[in-house]
Amino acid sequence: MNQVRRVVRRAAWRLWAVDLAATLAVTTTAVLAMLLVARVVERVLGLTSQFAPWWRWAWIAGAGLAVLSAILWTTIRRRRNIAVAVELDERAGLSEALSTALYVHASEDPWARSMVETAESRAKTLNVRQAIPFTPPPLWPVPVAVGAALALVWWLLPNFDLLGRAAAQVAQQQRQEQVVQVRAEVQDKEKILQNLLSKAKVEFKEEKTTSHGLDAAAALNDPAAIRRAAVKKLTEVTNKLELEKSGDRAAKADAIKDAMRQLKQPGDGPLDEFSKDLAKGDFEKAGQQLAKLSAQMNDGKMTPQQKAVAKEQMESLAKQFEGLANDQKQLEKKLEQKGLDKKTAQELAKLAAKSPEELAKAMEKMKNLTPAQKQELLKLAKAAMECQGACQNMSKAMSQAAKGMSEGGNAAMAALADELSDAEMLAADMQNLDSALSEAKKQLKSMGEALSECENPSKDGDGSKASRSARGNGGGRGGDQAGNSDPAGPRPDGPVSDPDDFRSVTKKAAMQSNGGPVIGTRVVTGPQVRGESVAEFAAAVEAGEQEAMEGMDQNQIPREMQDAVKHYFGTLGAKAKATPVVDPEPKAPAAPAPAPTSPK
Repeated sequence: MNQVRRVVRRAAWRLWAVDLAATLAVTTTAVLAMLLVARVVERVLGLTSQFAPWWRWAWIAGAGLAVLSAILWTTIRRRRNIAVAVELDERAGLSEALSTALYVHASEDPWARSMVETAESRAKTLNVRQAIPFTPPPLWPVPVAVGAALALVWWLLPNFDLLGRAAAQVAQQQRQEQVVQVRAEVQDKEKILQNLLSKAKVEFKEEKTTSHGLDAAAALNDPAAIRRAAVKKLTEVTNKLELEKSGDRAAKADAIKDAMRQLKQPGDGPLDEFSKDLAKGDFEKAGQQLAKLSAQMNDGKMTPQQKAVAKEQMESLAKQFEGLANDQKQLEKKLEQKGLDKKTAQELAKLAAKSPEELAKAMEKMKNLTPAQKQELLKLAKAAMECQGACQNMSKAMSQAAKGMSEGGNAAMAALADELSDAEMLAADMQNLDSALSEAKKQLKSMGEALSECENPSKDGDGSKASRSARGNGGGRGGDQAGNSDPAGPRPDGPVSDPDDFRSVTKKAAMQSNGGPVIGTRVVTGPQVRGESVAEFAAAVEAGEQEAMEGMDQNQIPREMQDAVKHYFGTLGAKAKATPVVDPEPKAPAAPAPAPTSPK
């Protein structure tokens, strides 16, 4: 019976494999059909974002489900030995020899023993592989057809998106990408601006907003809100830089620069380049020239004659610095340019030279000045006094250096170098302040244009300059108007004006008095003069004449043209000094006296 059991066991495995193939075709068809339905639902309803993360696991789970369910179902319904033997007898044409032997193998009956021996002999020559061959299951075209349909649907079925989910998902994805891009842009610009602010020695502390402010809106991944927050911050930075530019340090730097322009060439000698750099306000080069001169003095490379010439030049510069330190005319002119009369300007200049406190007290008594005007005048006076102090220190250092030429004068040179270094640092701070302000305005304009483009997109969507102009010059705030922009940033209800596309004109509107109540009055002492103000014109003429004289001293203007330049500025100076007196109110002719009557 061993041979019979062996062939029956082999036939059982082959029948199980055939049944597994047939069952696998059914389960594969079912899984492919479910995937086909899922793909159709995804494409028709537009559920790509919901389905996309799960397709990989769906394929893996579907394949595993088809195989495991086929194995499990085939194992559960597998044939027993008698059934396998009957199937094998039928396929091999053994007339039920194997099945009968399995049924009667335990019997001692001679007929039973004869049947067993016959089955054993036939089992030895039986080819199970030929009797039960592996053939494709009858349903094999079905899973192939369903798989082909799934492939066609997968690649060719368009996305109908009946629920609008796909379009919303694409818009959300683009929005997230725009948020990341806008945040990176804002961070890069903030780094550049912070670097310039640190160089300009300007500290900016951002004001904290409430949970309903721009920061809360920016936290909601809103690109427009992020840009509005950046515009608000840039506006605050620009305003702060504008205040710094019009502050005490800037006034002092301008005063020193104006004072240096008044320096004259102290003759030919080793200090030629040094004096020229001072007159230009280039304190860095002036310091380098001074260091070079000091090195030549210490190394003994200067001849006694050169030392004598250098001493004369230092003494001349010391006198000029002394004159600048005691000169109050520049402050008087600036006060006159701010609207004060000459007498008041002289009095305030004298008070400023004595004590800033006395100047402040005197201005408090001037009721015809606004607080802003008083603050501006105090700032000018303070800057002028600090400039005069710096000139006084330079005069002392230059005088000591001239006296110590024979001994080297290292201490005096060091003191003068310190004064030049302070002036250089102040000038560098102002230059860095200008750079920071320019960068802030540039970023503010760029961010404003981007915000306007975002909130008011053009119909053609190209975002070009022409499209922005076509819908009303919708650029952002920038340029010289950035410091006066709205702290809350550009308003979303309309295009933002571009300062490069318009000019503002100050014009008094025509009005008619209807005899209403007087809103306010102001008493101004002194005569009222009608006509054009010549103070600013005279100051411009004087500054231009000073620069022209410097150009002549430095041979920047050809000699054949110097006479023409002198005549030109002479004519302008005469015109500025000629102030015509205009009678403010023409007087009416006096009425004739009544004729005397003779007594009757």
